Amino acid sequence: MCGEDLVKKPFIKLNQIIALIAASSLLLPLIFTFVFLIKNQINPPNKNYQASNNLIIIMKNNLSW
Repeated sequence: MCGEDLVKKPFIKLNQIIALIAASSLLLPLIFTFVFLIKNQINPPNKNYQASNNLIIIMKNNLSW
């Protein structure tokens, strides 16, 4: 309106910052999960079962006592 004083408003408000932090805390784990899922589909990890077989043998030996 004519004659009113101009009031400078902040570009980013505190509640907008809090909303961005809350949204990123919910979305970032989901994004990381999809990134690692796609990464594992492109380059599957090596399946070395030798360590798990040794563990099973040790567990059987311990349980047989």
